[in-house]
Amino acid sequence: MAEMTSMDTPTRKDVADLWTVEKALTGNDLVQGSSSPISLFHLLGGLKATKREGWKRHGINPESVADHSYRMGMIAMFAPQGLDQVKCMKMCMVHDVAESVVGDITPFSGVSKTEKARRETATIEYIATRWSGPHTSELRELWHEFEAAEIPEAQFAQDIDKIDLLLQAVEYEKDGKGQRDLGEFMGVVRKLRTEAGKAWADEILLEREKLWEGREHIRGEQAEKGGVSTEAQKLQDAYYA
Repeated sequence: MAEMTSMDTPTRKDVADLWTVEKALTGNDLVQGSSSPISLFHLLGGLKATKREGWKRHGINPESVADHSYRMGMIAMFAPQGLDQVKCMKMCMVHDVAESVVGDITPFSGVSKTEKARRETATIEYIATRWSGPHTSELRELWHEFEAAEIPEAQFAQDIDKIDLLLQAVEYEKDGKGQRDLGEFMGVVRKLRTEAGKAWADEILLEREKLWEGREHIRGEQAEKGGVSTEAQKLQDAYYA
């Protein structure tokens, strides 16, 4: 066994600075000190004010996490035959619940993938424990199933997450009237797993090509070089499922 070094041993400062749900909720008077479902509903309301951070790097006043989750839930209504439609819809609605406390962490937020997962898991466990009952137990189960992506419904829901990203990117490009290219986000098509997801993505990408009408595509942050930087692409690929 390798000897533990001082670099591996948490310091008192590390422990003191460790992110916790309780610290994150400090000052939220509508949520603290109550186990009523009403206080949970207030917490979830924070998703309406939590912006999707990835768009901000491109100067966009972005959609909220709640906006994103709502359209995902609607898309899930079109689940292929053989899938549990209601389960797919529920997964889409709960998949970003942890962001009501954690916020929307992206590959460029300076938080590791491991730390992001720790914070989100801690938040889900906090919700299921503090507001203990069958409903939050179901929420926790759905969230973990979505993250694991082992069942067909979860794989479809994860694809919907990416489909909504593609849709939103094209919509922002259209609003930008040819001055905004969000090509760096198109790489998520490589992560799609379901036939329905792949078919929808093909249609969206075709729609995007028509939008650009043969004009040079600006590719994310390295427009002048014609492509997303290798470093940025690797960072995104490693971060997202």
